[in-house]
Amino acid sequence: VGIVSERDLFGRLGAGPRDVGNSVRNATTPVQLSRSGGEIRRLAREMLEQGVGSAQVTQMISTLNDLLTRRIIDLEFASAALRDIRFCWISMGSEGRHEQTFNSDQDNGIIFALPEGVSAEEVRKKLLPAAKRANRQLADCGFALCRGNIMASNRECCLSLGEWKNRFADWVERIPGPAEDSV
Repeated sequence: VGIVSERDLFGRLGAGPRDVGNSVRNATTPVQLSRSGGEIRRLAREMLEQGVGSAQVTQMISTLNDLLTRRIIDLEFASAALRDIRFCWISMGSEGRHEQTFNSDQDNGIIFALPEGVSAEEVRKKLLPAAKRANRQLADCGFALCRGNIMASNRECCLSLGEWKNRFADWVERIPGPAEDSV
């Protein structure tokens, strides 16, 4: 009976999580990003074949996918004229819960601060083209587009902080109470 270290395991697999992470961090082109997305999936398959537990594989996939998503956002939004706009890309669904698998789709959105004297629609007009490019690049990297269109490129998921607060309040108000459940 021998003990196999993580280093031994990843040595047999080829590029390990650190190598793939470095590839993502250094990617500057869509082709490099897509290749990194493929490397994440390859690494996950190899880990499963070597008997690594599904929880560890899911965590690794999610961590590397988060890194890949951040890199795509950095690159796609860098060219947009957004200096005066503060925003946050949000991950929802399996991505937000760090439960991604090989078949996870995109569930994301944008929360933005509304600059004084500017309408939410004006800010959206600046953010949506970059969000659309980011969603397309994520699809090219292996994240299927969301069939329900829960993506940052959807104007209904690209909202100011106030709009998101109103949306959440509306959702909470629609949840049936205990008396309504039993009817």
